Amino acid sequence: MLLFANANTPAEVQRALHALEKGALELPLGCSVEYELQALDILKQLAQPSSVTDQIVYWYQSFREIHGRRPSASDAYHQGYDPRKLKRAYGSWLGFVSSQNDLDANQQRAFEENRSFYESLESTQMSKSYKMVTLLAMIGAEKYPGAIAIEELIHSVSRLVMRLGALKEDFGAAADDPSQMKTLLESNPIAAWIGGLGTGGRAYFEYVDQVFRSLVHSDQSLAGAHRDLTQEICDWRLAQYLDRPNFSQQVPIINCTVSHSQDQPVLLFSPGHDTNPTIPEGWTPIEVDGQSLEADLAEVGISAVREPGRDENLLASILQGFFGEGAGKAGPRQFVRLILRGSRYRLEPLDDVASSAQIGKDYLRESIPSLWGFTFSTGSWNQGYVEKDGHIFLLISLDKSGMAQEHQYQDVFLSADTFQWVSQNQMKRDSKRGRLMRDHIANGYDVHLFVRKDRKTPAGTAAPFTYCGDLEFIEWEGDNPITVRWSLQTPLTQAMYERFAS
Repeated sequence: MLLFANANTPAEVQRALHALEKGALELPLGCSVEYELQALDILKQLAQPSSVTDQIVYWYQSFREIHGRRPSASDAYHQGYDPRKLKRAYGSWLGFVSSQNDLDANQQRAFEENRSFYESLESTQMSKSYKMVTLLAMIGAEKYPGAIAIEELIHSVSRLVMRLGALKEDFGAAADDPSQMKTLLESNPIAAWIGGLGTGGRAYFEYVDQVFRSLVHSDQSLAGAHRDLTQEICDWRLAQYLDRPNFSQQVPIINCTVSHSQDQPVLLFSPGHDTNPTIPEGWTPIEVDGQSLEADLAEVGISAVREPGRDENLLASILQGFFGEGAGKAGPRQFVRLILRGSRYRLEPLDDVASSAQIGKDYLRESIPSLWGFTFSTGSWNQGYVEKDGHIFLLISLDKSGMAQEHQYQDVFLSADTFQWVSQNQMKRDSKRGRLMRDHIANGYDVHLFVRKDRKTPAGTAAPFTYCGDLEFIEWEGDNPITVRWSLQTPLTQAMYERFAS
């Protein structure tokens, strides 16, 4: 690694390895390098940036080298690199760009003099597209930074909405009616911008005599820099907003475990975005006890709930209202769920986690534990028999083709209300596990059946399991393995039976 003595981070080593592979690595005069391709691949894997921040830095620097310019926030977002992930390390996307010396002199001045505005612009909550559309409309009318009369703003916003058809749902009839558009803009977003809502209480705009004006500090020489930086952030935030799944696509139930961070209760998705990609992101309308609020849905969970446009975090008081002062602390596990009702999610405590499992619904393996308040782990859940605190889970793939002969158990529905299951070869009836299955009711254990016909989808990904309800022991026979017949508490529908019996 002496060749890479000036490479101080994994990202820099990775770039040096790519340069070596392309023959572009600068070497001392008279030196050459010979290497095995396999060894180079190993080095590249070892040097792969591990943290999300390192990965974004590596991608950013590679993009700049390839294209001869820095990427914009929208470039990063569309390539799958979320600019928000840089907030902890750099304060903001523009803070990161500044650290890379990629702002010109005027942009650097504009950013430094108005850093709080740009950081607010990157993070301000958006339950609608109005805030970003308003600023982009000002920019399109060449009135930003500066002032724009409401009539001109109405025209510019309407033109932008008509050009971007995806915005029509947000603006509705106002897109074609100047009177309705004026009412909409004045009530939101103008009221939000001038009231400092979502910007820490600080107002960066004013609305006087029907003229909307930006208050970012700037001399005329920096106007172009302000315009460019603001447009970059607005373009990204709007693209991010428009990519949010619509309500017909969103997951209908989001289960959460109550935890804590820095002595404050928080909610952790169970499972998260990896297995529920249609969980919305960002500020999302929710309802709690009939009150309309917004929750900040992040990658792993929720740490903030607010009244629309306000900054006070209400999550702790909400959870303490559900569970008392011990919300999120050590003790019995606590759960809540977000359940989609119309156009918003309703947040409610969940006493019976099993109630969120629906017979006939498909679940990925990773999603099943959270239905009963458990956490997925590969070691525990990547098998057909799982035993957890009062629950037994049978996860069955009916088509055993492709599996070793000793694992091709005869699992089959004998009728719509009877299922035959064959245990693993080492299981005996007179064993702790065997006796537990036979006496599961007396021991307070529920047995849950999840079935899939094939292990893989046509695309080659893991197929989901269908929840078939709970089972009761009927009879058994044999050892090594045991053949067990179970009664389904809820018989399969005709369609389900035909699907799995064929």
